[in-house]
Amino acid sequence: MKHRNQLFAILVTLILLAGMLASCAPKAATPAATEVPVSPTTQPVEAALTITDGLDRTVSFDKMPERIVVAGKATALMVNTLYAFPEAATKIVAIENRSQSPDMFISLLDPALTEKLTIEKNAGPEAIAPTQPDVVILKSSMKEKLGDLLEQLGIKVVYVDLETPDQFYRDVRVLGALLDNTARAEEIVSYYEGRVSTVTDALKDLTPEEKYPILLLQHSIEDNVIAFSVPPAAWMQTILTEMAGGTPVWKDSATGSGWEVVTLDQIAAWNPFGIAIVDYDGGAAEAVAAIKADPTWQSLEAVKSNHIYAFPMDYLSWDQPDPRWILGFTWIATSLHADKFPGFDITGEVISFYETLYGLDEATIRAEILPLITGDLTVGTH
Repeated sequence: MKHRNQLFAILVTLILLAGMLASCAPKAATPAATEVPVSPTTQPVEAALTITDGLDRTVSFDKMPERIVVAGKATALMVNTLYAFPEAATKIVAIENRSQSPDMFISLLDPALTEKLTIEKNAGPEAIAPTQPDVVILKSSMKEKLGDLLEQLGIKVVYVDLETPDQFYRDVRVLGALLDNTARAEEIVSYYEGRVSTVTDALKDLTPEEKYPILLLQHSIEDNVIAFSVPPAAWMQTILTEMAGGTPVWKDSATGSGWEVVTLDQIAAWNPFGIAIVDYDGGAAEAVAAIKADPTWQSLEAVKSNHIYAFPMDYLSWDQPDPRWILGFTWIATSLHADKFPGFDITGEVISFYETLYGLDEATIRAEILPLITGDLTVGTH
């Protein structure tokens, strides 16, 4: 990275020197008789678009962006949000390949997806610049590692977060401006705010005793070692658990900036009423089955009372800062407090979501998405 920064500095210095030499070069003399004073008539060009991004930076464009590149961490989550806008299919020209690839899902919406450029994981500016982007969309956490280097090359960067409901609403509006469809952005925000209000209104009279202690755990396996971790207090998973009428038992301990591994001793000390297991590789149901069969877990209240569940997912898990977070939020609330949602139909909720967000018809949803859903869709903890 140090050498790369030095190369960029040298490149910028050479460009500046070239400009200085050009300005100092002797110019051909013009006969005095032809010199006519002219008053400047050009006016400053107004920006075609000015936005404030996720880092509260003002970013201006001389023309509306037509070539959008999505890179860095969490590309799938950003791409899935962009494709809630019909313009995304024609304006996104390149996507970085990450572990949670959006390809399978987005191909339902964009038959030309395979024609877009693929950027290798962790690619640097030298791989992104040839795609000739008008703007690169990155997560805010990528500023120092990638964004600053892109801007040294004169490439516009817009940062988003999506990590909380409020950030999601803000970032949807930013993306709507980039795609020149602010009306669609407001439609999306209105849909989410309406769904959230429907749920929170149903839960407004909960007593403190009814806000059950809940633990959300990410299950992962690396080098045949199983690990369980909890999300930071400020992340979507923690916020949704609280909004949905639960008490996230890990909240006061999760002070870091990423998933934090926890031991079984810590889990036992929390001894939550219910446990939700997420697994981004699709193994949540298997993890739940293994926990139930493991004697070391069987003293936990959630395991004894059979209140341990696999968080649902289709192409992606519903707990993430992806448009599917509204499904995860609704699932937590209706699972914890089924009596507050009589007649609730999770299948109907999924169909409505994909119709509203992505314009898919019900037949496609039933054929391509519902069969992929894994996890415990309807649980009812009491």
